[in-house]
Amino acid sequence: FADSLISDIIIKAFDYIEKVTCIRLQRLREKPVDEQSLQNVEWLYITNPSGVKQCVHSNERKPNTGVQMVVLGYDCLSQGEIAHEIMHVLGFSHEHTRSDRDRYITILWDNIKPGYKKYFEARHGDRLLNLPYDYASVLHYPPRAFSKNGQITVMTNSDNKVGQRNVLSEMDVEKIGIIYGRECVDRNKDYLLKTCPSVVKKTPQPEEVLPEQIEDYFKDRIWPYGIVNYQIKDKLEFSAEERENIKAVFDHIEKETCIEFRDVTDPDELDDNGSAAEIHSKAMSIKKETKHESNKGNDTILTNNEPQKENQTLIGSETTTNAIPDTTPSYMKTNGDEDTSSESRRRYVRTPSKHNVTVLPESPARRHAANVLTLVHSTKSGCQCPTPGRPNGNKELTINADCFNSVNDLLHVFVHMLGLDHQHNMHDRDYFLHIEWSNLPPELSEDVKTKLPPAASAGFAYDYQSVMHYPWLRIKDGITKIMYPIWNDGWAMGHWQGLSWTDVQKINLIYTAECEKRKQHTRII
Repeated sequence: FADSLISDIIIKAFDYIEKVTCIRLQRLREKPVDEQSLQNVEWLYITNPSGVKQCVHSNERKPNTGVQMVVLGYDCLSQGEIAHEIMHVLGFSHEHTRSDRDRYITILWDNIKPGYKKYFEARHGDRLLNLPYDYASVLHYPPRAFSKNGQITVMTNSDNKVGQRNVLSEMDVEKIGIIYGRECVDRNKDYLLKTCPSVVKKTPQPEEVLPEQIEDYFKDRIWPYGIVNYQIKDKLEFSAEERENIKAVFDHIEKETCIEFRDVTDPDELDDNGSAAEIHSKAMSIKKETKHESNKGNDTILTNNEPQKENQTLIGSETTTNAIPDTTPSYMKTNGDEDTSSESRRRYVRTPSKHNVTVLPESPARRHAANVLTLVHSTKSGCQCPTPGRPNGNKELTINADCFNSVNDLLHVFVHMLGLDHQHNMHDRDYFLHIEWSNLPPELSEDVKTKLPPAASAGFAYDYQSVMHYPWLRIKDGITKIMYPIWNDGWAMGHWQGLSWTDVQKINLIYTAECEKRKQHTRII
C-alpha cells in the first residue's frame, strides 16, 4: 500500500496484535525479489493491486512456505478485520466452520450467495475442539454474512451475538498462545542469548557535542533559508498516485518542521509567497495609501493607527506555519530576533531611503536558486538512499519504483536530502544494536559498518523510531539478515510511521538559523 493513511491503519492494527499476543509483525526493509527468498523464506506481502473493496477470506489452512500474499480490501481495514485476516495468516480457520458447530449455530444455506457456500462448510481435524465454542471470536461470521436476500445466513441457537470485528476475543488470544507459545518462548530465548552480551555492556555516558561541532557538521548539508527548490523532470514518468505521494511527503515535512518545498517546475508560475514583482506591487499599493509628510529626525516606532511619515518604510512580519521550538540553543539563533506577536506585526520605521517603499531583492532561495533538485523516475528495483544534504548546485534525484511501495520510504529519501544520516550509523549504535555481521551481504555490511562522529546526532539520544533507522529484517538469497534492537522490549525499530519526535526536533534544530533568515527576508521593508 502506498497510501500513508492506509499504511498507518494497518501498522496500528499490527501494534494491537503484538500488544495482546506473543506474535511479532516486523516490517521488512525491502521486498525480497530473488527466487530463493520468494520460495523458501516465510514472509507476508500485503497488497491490493486490483483495488478490491471487500474482505478476501479463506478457510484453507496452507503451509506457510515462501511469500504469502495478503489482500486487504478497502472495506476490510478496521482493527478487527485486519486481526481477522492475520488470524488466517497464522493458520486459524473460521469459528463457524468447526466440526461441532451445529450444536451452537444453524447455517441457512438457501440464503447464501451462489459461490460463497464454501466459506460455510464445516472442517475436520481441528486441534482446538477442547476449547469452548467462541461466539465472540473475531473469526466468527456475522448473522447476515454473504446473504443474497438480506436474510440471516448464520443463526445462533442462543442469545449470543456473533460477528464482532473490534478486538481479538479472550479465546482468540488463548488459541494463539496454545499454537505459538513454544515458538515465542524459543524466539525470546534466542533473542536474549544473542543480545545479553550486549546488554551487560556498560552504557556510556552521553558524549558531549559542542554547538560549534554540530554547526560545522551540517553547514554544507542544509538548504539555504530552509527552502528545498525542486522540479519534476518529466511529469509523465510519474503516475498521478506517485506525484500525490511525493506531495504527501512534502506536506508532512512542512507540517512538522520549518522546512518549505517549492516547486520550480514551471518558471512562469508564481510560488505561494509570490514573486518579487508581486510583492513590489503590494508595497506600492501600501505607499499610495500612506500620507506623505516631510519629517526629519531620529528613527521612531509608531503604532498601527499612526500615519506613516515620508521616508519611512513598512515592515510586515510574515507568519510561519511551523514555529521553531523554544528550546533552540542560542548558537542556532540569529541576532536581532523580533517580536512577532499580533500587537507588533506591523511597525513603521524611518529610514534614510529615497523611496517611500522599497523591496528586498528576490531571495536566492526563490525561483532562480543555485540549488535545484530535479526528480527523475526509475523503474529499477530497490530504493536507493541518496547522499545526505543539499546538492552543490543543481542535482538529479533518481527515485526508484520501489520507493513508492510506502510513503515512508519516500520520506526516508527526502529526509536524507535535508541532511540527516542513517540512525543506525550513529557513533553509539553498538550499545543499542546487536548486528549479525555474518548474515549481512557485502553491500549492506559496507553501509552498516560506517560510524559517524557524535556531531551527526545533533546531540540527540539514539532513536529506534527514527524514519532514518532501518527496519531490523532483510531477506536476501533465502537468508534473513538481522539487526537486533537492544533495550527495546517491543522490538519496534524502523517501523517508519512518519517523522519521529526526535526527527522533528533534529530538523528544526539544524535549520533554526536558515528558517529564521527566511522569515526575516520575506518581510516587506
